[in-house]
Amino acid sequence: MGYDNNKDISMQTVTVIVIDSRSKEHPDWVQACIDSILNQTVEVKLIVVDNTKRDKTIGKCWNEAVKQVDTEWCFFVGDDCFLARDCVQVMLNHTDKNTPCVTTFMTMFDEKEYRVVQRPCTGMWKREYLLKYPFNETLVKGIDREYFEEAVKRNDPYYVISYYFGHYDRRHDDHRSGRVKLEYPKEKQDIYITSEGGTNFIDPLAKRWKENKKVLINAQPFHPEIKTDIIWCEWANENAIAVGDFKTDARKFLRLHAYEAFTPQLFRIKWNGFEKVIFIAEHIKGRVEALVGKIPNAVVIPVGIDLGKFTLRDKKPNNKIAYAGQISRKKGAGELMLLAKSLPDYEFHLAGKYIEDDVADYFNKGKPDNLFIHPYSYNLNEWFKDYTYIINTSMREGNPITTLEAMACGLKPLVRDWLGSEIYGEYVYKNIEELKKLLEGSYEPEEYRSFVEDNYNFEKVYKEIEKLFEVEEWRHLEPEHKTI
Repeated sequence: MGYDNNKDISMQTVTVIVIDSRSKEHPDWVQACIDSILNQTVEVKLIVVDNTKRDKTIGKCWNEAVKQVDTEWCFFVGDDCFLARDCVQVMLNHTDKNTPCVTTFMTMFDEKEYRVVQRPCTGMWKREYLLKYPFNETLVKGIDREYFEEAVKRNDPYYVISYYFGHYDRRHDDHRSGRVKLEYPKEKQDIYITSEGGTNFIDPLAKRWKENKKVLINAQPFHPEIKTDIIWCEWANENAIAVGDFKTDARKFLRLHAYEAFTPQLFRIKWNGFEKVIFIAEHIKGRVEALVGKIPNAVVIPVGIDLGKFTLRDKKPNNKIAYAGQISRKKGAGELMLLAKSLPDYEFHLAGKYIEDDVADYFNKGKPDNLFIHPYSYNLNEWFKDYTYIINTSMREGNPITTLEAMACGLKPLVRDWLGSEIYGEYVYKNIEELKKLLEGSYEPEEYRSFVEDNYNFEKVYKEIEKLFEVEEWRHLEPEHKTI
């Protein structure tokens, strides 16, 4: 499918859907968004969903709006975004009868710069498709990303216009519902967490700290004007570079996971600008130090598992192998397919998200009958109950959380021999013969749970980090979950 300059779009109509959950600081942005929509080179219809109270999820708002649409196409635009004047026309010029979605890459901007973001905007979808497959109303973020992933799983690809960047998205601090809502406080904070790159790993710690401390989590670039006693930098990325160079009386900590060990940012971070640099695994620390030299203030503290959220069930073993997470080259997608074909007596169940479209095509067209693709699960404790094994086919890992969570539920680990995998001891395989021996070996769910409890219990991890802070008044905090 390509650009068709001769396409007759006079009879093709589009309804643009905007959720008004306006920024408290910039209510005028909503009108700027609407003006850009009404100023298109082709006629469009407009539906504005009132969510100024921010009491409805994006999915619920979108589903309500789609039911009111009487045009062929629905175009979703954020209330803090605006469109180039020819945006709808360019989208229409790339439609065809077989593709339910046309989109393009976003151009993110703020007062200082414009830059293209390497992910598509929600874009323009056929109304009939949206009615057949409604948006997930339970998600508070990532709704459009999940919708794309589910479409690909159904073998319904979307078309991305790679040369056009006419959808502009503001980068700011007070985001719509469904994104991180952030307002910078004027009062001094006890801990300021900068976590541009995701908050999943820091959220459990922040929740604990918030019991008796003022804690601010910022999922945006480092904001140097915030007053605080401690700056915690999650991820060794551009924020770590800024924080390491930042001169302040606040104590500074950096936690480095795995992917950062393979990025050029390593060579720009001022490591001695932090009181402690925390690695989640010894082999990741070793790789980084081999590149940048010895880091005297480095320690190794793994990411912990909240055992209170995972249940060890009494069940009989079966032939079902689970996999949860990204389905990508890095995670060994090709090996998963090969293993499923080589072990026809076992069922491979993947609850995951495709990262690369060609991998999605590969699975949709060539997967064997014993390989099953499930929607990504946000309740792994419930999902794991039906399986005996958890497989990890990654090319590299740091501290694979999903594997540990499955072990906490009593699943037997099957771990590829990536660098550092020796922490799993006898559960590591180097070839298919060793994997078969693991599958044929005994099933000891209590043993797998004990492995996590002894080495990756969140309560123990919390205490190790607490020691780094050396703040005596924090030691009275009671564990939120009791170990079972």
